[in-house]
Amino acid sequence: MKSNFGIRFLFQTVSNRSTFSGVLVDFISMPVTVGFTSATSLIVATSQLKGLMGLKFASSGFADNLLKVIQHIGETRTWDLVLGLSCIVTLLSLRVRLYFLHRQRLCLGLQSVN
Repeated sequence: MKSNFGIRFLFQTVSNRSTFSGVLVDFISMPVTVGFTSATSLIVATSQLKGLMGLKFASSGFADNLLKVIQHIGETRTWDLVLGLSCIVTLLSLRVRLYFLHRQRLCLGLQSVN
C-alpha cells in the first residue's frame, strides 16, 4: 500500500507541471480523449444515482452499481430525488442564464463577465 502511495504522489507531482501535462495530452488522439472523458462521465453519473435517489446499498463498480440501482428503484426516497433534481435544474438554468447574459454583454460591446 505504501509503494502505491509513493507512485501516485510522484505521478501527481510530476503531472502538476502544466507543460508536462500538455505534452502528454498531445500524444493522445482526440477520439481516445473524447472516449475517455465520456466513459469517465458515465461512471461518475452512475455512481451519483444512488445518492440522488436516496438508496442504500453497497456496490463494487460501474455495472454492479447500475444493476443495483435498477433492482432497488422501488426503494427510492421521493423527497431526496425531488431535492436533487430541483438543485440540478436550478444550477443548469443559472448556467444558461449566465451564458445568455454573457452573449448579451458581448453584443453590446461591454466587458466580459468573469
